[in-house]
Amino acid sequence: MVNSVLEAVYDKYAEYSGSQLRNMTHSERPWMETKHNEVIPVELIRDYFKSEVVE
Repeated sequence: MVNSVLEAVYDKYAEYSGSQLRNMTHSERPWMETKHNEVIPVELIRDYFKSEVVE
């Protein structure tokens, strides 16, 4: 199961550079709602992925 998840992530994001991936994540709600140089709360990450990614 872990391998299939990793393969799915790789298939979806392998074409992007590191800076492209950074820009993508920094435009998502957990980054936008957290002050610069602060740690993103685990609850914020969990809630984001539950509502936006996993559905």
